[in-house]
Amino acid sequence: MAEYKKLTINVSPELHEELQRMADERGITITELIRRAVALDKFVHENRDAELLLREGDKVRQIVLV
Repeated sequence: MAEYKKLTINVSPELHEELQRMADERGITITELIRRAVALDKFVHENRDAELLLREGDKVRQIVLV
């Protein structure tokens, strides 16, 4: 089993409410939501020189990261 480190962060009540809403919507914990967000950020950072496209039906949008 993996060893975990505990991390404490301070967020505003509004951000906490949003995190909880997002987690509930997905049926996951806030911890899992944050893990997924970090994994996505890592992927985007590692591929920052690539073109990022969002395809929704027949629409394609280019995402520009700064």
